Amino acid sequence: MKTSEGGKNRMKYVKDNLAKARYYKAADDFEKSKEFAIEEFKLKIIQGNLKMAEMIQKEFNLPFEAVNNYVLNVLETNKEKGRHEIAARIGKIFKLSPDKYIPSAIKAFETYIKRERYQKAFQIEKEFSIPYNEIKNLMIEVFELNVSKKRFEMAAFIAKEYKISGEKVIDATEKTLRNYLYSNRFDEADKLCDGLKIPKRSLMKVTVDEFKRRFNSGDYAGATFVKKHYKIPNENVHDIVLKVFNYHINKKIFDVSKLLIKEYSLPKEKVRSIAEKVVEDLFAKNDFATIHKISKEYSLSKDFIKNAAVKVFKEKMTKKKYNTAINIKNEFKLPRDQILNSVLNGYKNCMNSKQLRLAELIKRECLEKKEGFWGKLLKKSK
Repeated sequence: MKTSEGGKNRMKYVKDNLAKARYYKAADDFEKSKEFAIEEFKLKIIQGNLKMAEMIQKEFNLPFEAVNNYVLNVLETNKEKGRHEIAARIGKIFKLSPDKYIPSAIKAFETYIKRERYQKAFQIEKEFSIPYNEIKNLMIEVFELNVSKKRFEMAAFIAKEYKISGEKVIDATEKTLRNYLYSNRFDEADKLCDGLKIPKRSLMKVTVDEFKRRFNSGDYAGATFVKKHYKIPNENVHDIVLKVFNYHINKKIFDVSKLLIKEYSLPKEKVRSIAEKVVEDLFAKNDFATIHKISKEYSLSKDFIKNAAVKVFKEKMTKKKYNTAINIKNEFKLPRDQILNSVLNGYKNCMNSKQLRLAELIKRECLEKKEGFWGKLLKKSK
């Protein structure tokens, strides 16, 4: 259809560029048609009516080079004004290279995330196929934020959807769980584990630490609750229980120390080692009654008691604490063959220093009761 002069004159008074473009297209005047189509295309881009702009480009088959520079300029203008979503859509709709518009899509994603408009952000991420490595760190922060705000379902979704590493999930969960347990918020602690689908055994370190904190401070009921609720094995808490066991046995609170052995299945060799150390300390205090009691309560071997007594006896003799040494010898019935040298040295020291009464005491208590070979040896040494 050819345009008439009358038609051209009427078009001068028409302000609608799209109508003009269609008129000249129908009249096979494609150059004129594209001229008006491009003007309308620019107007729609400015107005943000991208769908209409896209329709015009397709309807009039506008060449890429005819609109490309303008599209780029509008994209940059929107970026500068912080309209990142619009900038990204312009780039995608008009098939610019991804490096031109993906950065804007990332900015739009970040903006919605920071405003906690998560569904909109997720939509942007999928629509523009934002590379995972570009948003990974941000999503870790978002995961931790949702955990801290007790939005466990959203946190679990983010952890799964954005492949947050198990280590990161556990780390964030541990921090929150530790706070809950410290303040007795056990229901919230359970919701945390259930919401993130984390087995309680995976958080054993936190629960064990909480048990130890309570147990060490004397909150045995609270510690017991934590242990049972989180199914903490006895061996995981033996170190702190043994510490408390040591405290009670030193304080001679034997009913508690015996209960700890039973309740926590404390290893016999550890219990024995602690009891033996306590006994050694008691020898220095001459607390023989408690030594006998501990020896009986914790089944310490006779050889250990005898050897410990012999060792202390010799130390006392060397330090010239002869009365104490004699008491130890009589209390624990020390064999003469193991103490003879110390006895003879003590006796000689007393004789040389003119402490005749002490020398006589050593002779009477340590040698004369059963003279035999050793008594004769003493006589020869005079």
